[in-house]
Amino acid sequence: MFGEHAVVHSQPAIASSLDDLRIYCSISYDVHEESSDDGQMTIEMPDYKGGLIFNALTKSCKIENATFSANAPSVECVESLQILIQKISEDDLREDEIEALTPLFFLINGLIGDLLEGGATINIFVRSKDLPVGAGLGSSAAFSVAASAALLQLQSRVAGDLIELGKPSTKNLDIINAWAFAAEGVIHGNPSGLDNTVSCFGGAVYYQKEAVTGSVKAFDQLTIAKMDIILTNTFVPRSTKALVAGVGQRKENFKFAPYVITAIGNISDQFRDIITSNTQDPSVISDLIQTNQLLLQSLGVSHETLNEICRITQKMDISSKLTGAGGGGCALTYIEPDCKYTKREVMDMIEQSGHGFKCLESSVGGFGVLFVDFAEFVQEK
Repeated sequence: MFGEHAVVHSQPAIASSLDDLRIYCSISYDVHEESSDDGQMTIEMPDYKGGLIFNALTKSCKIENATFSANAPSVECVESLQILIQKISEDDLREDEIEALTPLFFLINGLIGDLLEGGATINIFVRSKDLPVGAGLGSSAAFSVAASAALLQLQSRVAGDLIELGKPSTKNLDIINAWAFAAEGVIHGNPSGLDNTVSCFGGAVYYQKEAVTGSVKAFDQLTIAKMDIILTNTFVPRSTKALVAGVGQRKENFKFAPYVITAIGNISDQFRDIITSNTQDPSVISDLIQTNQLLLQSLGVSHETLNEICRITQKMDISSKLTGAGGGGCALTYIEPDCKYTKREVMDMIEQSGHGFKCLESSVGGFGVLFVDFAEFVQEK
């Protein structure tokens, strides 16, 4: 919601989960101890750029003589995973498909590496429920959290420990979040940890990292009154890693940039003060959203499509801003309670602008990661 990019530079940020937008991950595992074959690993991601299917011998998916932990992997480790995926795949994979599979392979080797034995059949199915992929809404973090949780569940079941359905225990949430953060490091290089944290724990979070150690300085659960929002997908692809690196470079090259980053952090602080003091003034929130967008533009992380959405809604006295890393992806539009336009009217105005935008309604502060029954998973598919 607030603090994009600034959070990477130890400024506070506020993020909220979206209850009706989710990533599901299902894993089936079967091993025949007397079998002499090398098993089969199948991974399906039907929502990734028209569909991604990966097939390989299970035994070949394990990186030998390597140690994995819930810490950000080295560049060499990531490169080794990508080389392995390309080598063992039974299908021709594009470079972007290899990159999409790399964090999952990191988690597989880290959480169930001991299960990648000859004869094991493992099927992994990842599906989005209305959450746009690669659009600035934290889909990579939701994916990392869902995959970490599913693999932890498999690890526990094979060991004879049953993890009950519903919200994981605090201990398991911490484990899931640690692995998800490491997987985010595979994807983005230097993630803030905010997206995976809010995806894991749910609700709304005020979050800040220590500047020197990178450890968590503030992690406060927040209660937010209902906020009507519209999310608009520009369908413009972007690289979070490149955008984060670009802000870092701008911070080094321009004296104004550190002040902009601090100002973005101040906006997060003011929004927290508003919602915790029970004096939630919609007009002030709208001003904070608009100002945050202008500051992010000065850091070079907006995009002409995002700016166009802001222009459209500004004509209606409604504030919008980019979400996530920016550079495309999605925009967030806040509808004040006494807005003279309905959400449908605002959505029509955006979608009928001729730019190919797609809007969806949502609400903030949903549940985090959950273990659900497979029948529910199939039904949601």
